[in-house]
Parts: sequence; structure tokens; C-alpha cells
Amino acid sequence: MNLPPGLIKISSSQFEDVQWKEYLSEVDEIVIDGKGIVSKENIIDAIRANFPLDPPVESYNWDAISDSLWEGMDSKYRDTVVVIKGGLDFLKRNDFESYKVVMDIFSDISGSSSKKVYWLFVDSD
Repeated sequence: MNLPPGLIKISSSQFEDVQWKEYLSEVDEIVIDGKGIVSKENIIDAIRANFPLDPPVESYNWDAISDSLWEGMDSKYRDTVVVIKGGLDFLKRNDFESYKVVMDIFSDISGSSSKKVYWLFVDSD
């Protein structure tokens, strides 16, 4: 699959496409359920639970999370696809400021990592 790294919004039927399945077998994959994420604390807790942070971060500070997430992903993973099922629509509706910040962090990682990083926001059909 020849997509530029970055933020990609797709439907669940597109995600089920055979091309995605073949592509995902060649990269590291991280899956997060975005349905329960409604606040800054929720998204940071999800990042802590699902990503390698280098160094580990206990605070809810965006700069610390961003730096640690970037370093952890860049040092541990090959090319990576992060699948966020249900997208981050709940976060967007409940805490728009945190939604904007985390989307900027994800976008920055895609643009500056030495590896390809894709963030797939998979919505329900």
C-alpha cells in the first residue's frame, strides 16, 4: 500500500479491505478503542497503556507525553499503523482542546519519525 504517513480517516468496511490486511502484516500494529476516550486524562492513559514511552511519563503534561511517545515509537517500532477504532469523536465532542493537541502530536510524529507512522481512525459504517 503506497500511502503517505499521517492521519487517515476510513470506514470500517474500508479497513476490512484485503489490501489493509496484507499491509498490516508487514508493519507493527497498535489498536486502541477510542469509544471510551472523552478527556485529556483518558487519551493520555490510553497512550501510556498502548505505546512504548521513552522515558516513561507519569504526569498529564502534553509536552512530556509528546516527547516520550515520539522517542518510544521511533526507537522500538518498525513502520507502524495505529488503529483507533471508533475514531476520537467522543474526545472531539467532550474536550475539543485535548483533541486538537493530540491530533497535532500524532501528525508531528508522522512527519518527523525516521519510520512511517500511520494513524487510522476507523469509524463505524
